[in-house]
Amino acid sequence: MSFLEQQILKLTKLWMQIVGLDHHKDRDCHWIIQESWSYGDPPRYYAWHHGYIYKDWYGPYRQTRQEALLDLYNELIKAFKSEYKWAFDKTYPEEYNEYPRPEVRSTYKEFKSIINESTNRL
Repeated sequence: MSFLEQQILKLTKLWMQIVGLDHHKDRDCHWIIQESWSYGDPPRYYAWHHGYIYKDWYGPYRQTRQEALLDLYNELIKAFKSEYKWAFDKTYPEEYNEYPRPEVRSTYKEFKSIINESTNRL
């Protein structure tokens, strides 16, 4: 598994932790790289996500799988930031005394660690 694939794996695990705070959302579990063979041309690749919480997203066609993986990585970062803002802003006054919830804070720390680790390598 390449470094980029390892980072995507980490991000998808964090994504499910942050998006599943209130209940499981199956559509948001899937981030996909699709390979398309058309008209006798070499394959093209694109990343996509058909989400419930995060928008439906389709990356551009790419000549290489690596380019599509990088699109997926960047979109996962956008999705996490968007959902983290929701999780941070959401309050649970009856259930929690800490704001934001401890798992939200720890997930964000892990997210920042992944981004820092990736900065010089991608």
